[in-house]
Amino acid sequence: MVTAKKYELVTAQIMRRLFTSNYYCEIETPLLMNITKPTKKSAFLTDISTNQNKDALADLFTEKCESYLVG
Repeated sequence: MVTAKKYELVTAQIMRRLFTSNYYCEIETPLLMNITKPTKKSAFLTDISTNQNKDALADLFTEKCESYLVG
């Protein structure tokens, strides 16, 4: 069994995926892709786990559209 501190095992790949997943609905997608620099769009989609709750994404889309039309 390997004994190591958690921070010694965390890689840049893990941190990039966590950042991408956490900020996917908060930051515009092109900007997020520019920040994380995925090698391919498919890698980006894997990082954000595209199997997210579609109802939540639909609600977010509706909210953004309403704020765009009102504001």
